[in-house]
Amino acid sequence: MKKKVNILGKSVPVFVLVLLGIGLVSAALITSWGTITGSVIAKSPIEQYIAEGLKDGSEITNKNPISFNLLGGGEVLLSIKTKNLASKKIEGVAENLVTGIDGTGALPLENACGELSKLWLKTESSITEKSWPGIYDKGTCETSPYDFVWEVTGENEGICWHDALAGVIPLCSSDTPTMTISWGNPEGTTWDALQVDVTQIKAEFYVNAIGTYDFTSQIIPA
Repeated sequence: MKKKVNILGKSVPVFVLVLLGIGLVSAALITSWGTITGSVIAKSPIEQYIAEGLKDGSEITNKNPISFNLLGGGEVLLSIKTKNLASKKIEGVAENLVTGIDGTGALPLENACGELSKLWLKTESSITEKSWPGIYDKGTCETSPYDFVWEVTGENEGICWHDALAGVIPLCSSDTPTMTISWGNPEGTTWDALQVDVTQIKAEFYVNAIGTYDFTSQIIPA
């Protein structure tokens, strides 16, 4: 007859108890029952480039910072390329900021917009109806209810710009020490799949303007 021992009030065969003991020792050597590892790399669906000068999309390939040294005022020409890399629409808001500090490099400017004598903007989009201004005829540009201005570039040629400093509600607003240029996707907050926008900025500082200004363009998720 097999010998039995009593465990928790129950009679258990000895050989079963021995097997249980081996099982318990084996389990103690296992650190985990299952392990899964992995990594995730998330890239922004919106890609932006900046270039010096007025350029089209194919010419803008530089992401590095650029700088201008102006003595006694002067003109700054910038081109910003924004591309939706996703295969679907992106909801967001374009935010263009200019942060200025005075000539000492320490104090913020009280009215950054007041340092500019000109701030003209235009956007060419791969989605035709999203280009702004979308008017290139001299007559319709000058008579538009918007704050458009016609710049003559040749005998019979010109460019229609949006004057950000004009109008009842200017697109440039100061909030010390930052001025915000309310300009981006003119159709609102949607960038279509693979849409490419190129915004050109023509800014001119007054002769008595002094300081350092950082131009920043970014897309804020809606």
